[in-house]
Amino acid sequence: IDRFLLDISHGNTAVISLIWSAIGYLLSSDMSGKSFFLLQGVGDRGKSVLGNLISNMFNREALAHLDIYRFKDKFSPSALRGKRLNICMDLPRTRISREAIGVIKMLTGDDTITIEQKFKSSESYKPTCKLLFGSNFPLMPADNDPAFRTRLVVLPFQYQIPKEQQDKHLLEKLLEERSAIAVKALDAYLRLRARNYQFIPVQGELCVMTGYVAASDMMEAFLSECCVFYPEAYTFTTDL
Repeated sequence: IDRFLLDISHGNTAVISLIWSAIGYLLSSDMSGKSFFLLQGVGDRGKSVLGNLISNMFNREALAHLDIYRFKDKFSPSALRGKRLNICMDLPRTRISREAIGVIKMLTGDDTITIEQKFKSSESYKPTCKLLFGSNFPLMPADNDPAFRTRLVVLPFQYQIPKEQQDKHLLEKLLEERSAIAVKALDAYLRLRARNYQFIPVQGELCVMTGYVAASDMMEAFLSECCVFYPEAYTFTTDL
């Protein structure tokens, strides 16, 4: 596991620490972190191996496999009841609806929510299912929602592993270390909890754009791209 993390991060200790914190939090039953996770980067960078490793740390009946876009469906959240991890490692490049954003915020909010099921009465429960996604693309939310943004933890996969260096049996080898990985990950989770669930972001060029734009940047882009200025001109705000 240590060699694998060194390879996919090119030895960046910040990335390695972030991955350990994420694994530890996902393995715990603690929902107080109010976070969900995205493994992001194009192919041959180790995303699928890490995703498969994490999913194999759980019993099969504890897993769900909804993609992020199905969360807008009225009855989809009911499929997550009683699950520990929802994992989908191949998100397409599609805009995330406001409805899906709202559901993700509820599922990660550590609050009691109400779900609807076909042919059954609605009922309330407290979510126990954490969310892990993988994608080659940035997420594209329909809303520039700050709460959605702060709950997203991006694990960047920036470095391609050459074909000739790829170990086709790597996942099998990692699964043999499952118990030791769990111990080390839960130790990272305890440190995460001690710092009040603050996932330390990766700084510099490894930061991965996730499709979010600050409100001030949106206004600046709108003014520069869509407006023409004249000293004597006047336009009502409602027209803008």
